[in-house]
Amino acid sequence: MWYKYKKATYLVSTCLELLMFQKEHITAFALAARYGLKRTVHAGFLGPADMVMKALQLFKANRIGHGYRILEDEKLYKQVIEMGIHFEGSPITANLMATGNKNPVVRYALDGASF
Repeated sequence: MWYKYKKATYLVSTCLELLMFQKEHITAFALAARYGLKRTVHAGFLGPADMVMKALQLFKANRIGHGYRILEDEKLYKQVIEMGIHFEGSPITANLMATGNKNPVVRYALDGASF
C-alpha cells in the first residue's frame, strides 16, 4: 500500500514541478519580482535536485518549498546555502523523504541552512 502511495505521489509531484515552467508562470513570477514581492517556489520535493536551481534562475525564488532532493547534489546544496535561500520544510514530508535515518530537515539544521 505505502509503495503505491509513494509511487503515485512521486509521479504527481514530478508532473507538477514540470508544469511550473509554463510561460505564464514565469511571467507572473517576473512581475512579482519587479514589484518586490517575495517568491516561494516548490521545487525539488520529489523532482530532481536541478529543479531547485531552475526555480532560482527562472523564478528568482527567495524561498524553496521543501527542496529535499537538493541533498543529492552537494555542490548545488552548498551553493544555495551560501546564497542564503530559505527552505520551507515540514517534519511530516521530510520524514517521507528520509533515507535511512537521514531526515532532510535535520540535515538543514546541521548544515546551518535557513529553514
